[in-house]
Amino acid sequence: MIRKLACGWLLGTLLVCLVGPAVASQRMAVKADKANIRAKPDLQSDTLWQVEKYYPLLILEKKGSWYRFKDFEGDVGWIHDSLVDDTRTV
Repeated sequence: MIRKLACGWLLGTLLVCLVGPAVASQRMAVKADKANIRAKPDLQSDTLWQVEKYYPLLILEKKGSWYRFKDFEGDVGWIHDSLVDDTRTV
């Protein structure tokens, strides 16, 4: 009985660890007319590309006032939180 409980608890913990982050992903969009996408969460970091208003983002993590995201093409970058909001996009 205890062995079954321990296995169930372990399996449940693994599920939460593996599925939890995917469920926690948040969709946002660029609210500024233009925004620089950075290589690192820093204003001095290289600009990888620029995006325009309503560009959709899937947030992967937050570090200070920066979001690490993946876009619809699978590209990953960093954007400052002042440039995005939870506006719904197509």
